[in-house]
Amino acid sequence: MVALREVEVVHSLKLHLREHGLRGSPVSDIVVDADGSYRNSRLARELEPMAPVRIGAYRPDLVCMAQTSRGPLVVAFEVKADLTLWQKGITQARSYRAGVHHAYLALPGEGAAHHRRTLEEDAGEGGLGVLYMEDGGWLERMAPRDPRPIPWELENTAAALRGIPALRHLQLNHPLNYLVVPVLRVLRPELSPFEALAAAWPDLPAEASRAYAVQGAQSLGLLDGGYALTVEGAVAADLLLELGFRPERRIDKRGRLATAEPGIAAVARSVLLRQHAVQLVFETLLVAPGHRLSTVELYWRARERNEVLAGILFLSDPGRDLAPGGSPPPGAFNASTPHKLRQALYHAGIVREGKHRTAGAAATSYRPEQDVWELDPVLAGRVSATCRG
Repeated sequence: MVALREVEVVHSLKLHLREHGLRGSPVSDIVVDADGSYRNSRLARELEPMAPVRIGAYRPDLVCMAQTSRGPLVVAFEVKADLTLWQKGITQARSYRAGVHHAYLALPGEGAAHHRRTLEEDAGEGGLGVLYMEDGGWLERMAPRDPRPIPWELENTAAALRGIPALRHLQLNHPLNYLVVPVLRVLRPELSPFEALAAAWPDLPAEASRAYAVQGAQSLGLLDGGYALTVEGAVAADLLLELGFRPERRIDKRGRLATAEPGIAAVARSVLLRQHAVQLVFETLLVAPGHRLSTVELYWRARERNEVLAGILFLSDPGRDLAPGGSPPPGAFNASTPHKLRQALYHAGIVREGKHRTAGAAATSYRPEQDVWELDPVLAGRVSATCRG
């Protein structure tokens, strides 16, 4: 057998989980570690989303959500490309049990029989599951014990799984590009959402942008994995239709949606504010002086609330450790993803525009310390008054 690199084993495992699930249950929200060797490999695009989800002293190679009949389970995997590295893998996988429901060691199965016997004995004592890669496929050799995580560690991992895929999929500047998807599911149920967008929403002429719209609608909880309307999606579509929104009625996107169509913007606001990354930004700005912070200040304050989500939203390399204080090195902050998210929040009436001229440009040209985020004063005033009351 040709020796595989670890990134290839991780890629194979991700494909297996996406296609076959785990223990008969479908798998969702797969996040791969933002390890430098993974990010710089030829498989990087297929491994996305990548983020450093830390549990204790280690970072799992892959985490996901298994949708079992008894409820969702958070699962972490330690991956090794060589069976002889199983002892190190056992040590790392054991530490994940504090922050997930189930932890697995996944590695090639070819090797000396005594390695596998000892490995499985140690894995069983540690409560781990074992997956072997054999003949290009994956076989679950041992099931993990019943879950016993530390509640706050588990919540941190689960929050990352809920928030990271949504951030990767919210790549369009205007919330109507997501809201139109459930409306079209009501108006054109005979078409797939991709076909309906191509036929009735000329704002997204490219196939890739239509894919982002559908993925974004799924991440926002408006469509399920099979592209059917969720309860939230059906309610949003009903509200938008009652407010007179129709795909053929053109709304000028050059102006602010909250000004031109306040009712439609209110629907967008309610949908966006349910998202973990949006909540992170909103809650951080709400307690800031004047409800405003530079991107650098916003990152550091948001990091105190959720280190993983703050990194995946603001940093070019979420696995990079920045030194607090002073100006960040060129290229450290992502100029694109936060800018696109802020544009959607601006149209929905959540933040003021106020972006710096370098926002959205190349990361090396971006000046995050000069780029200011500020809550919309109307929304901030209403929420602050409610909190005081």
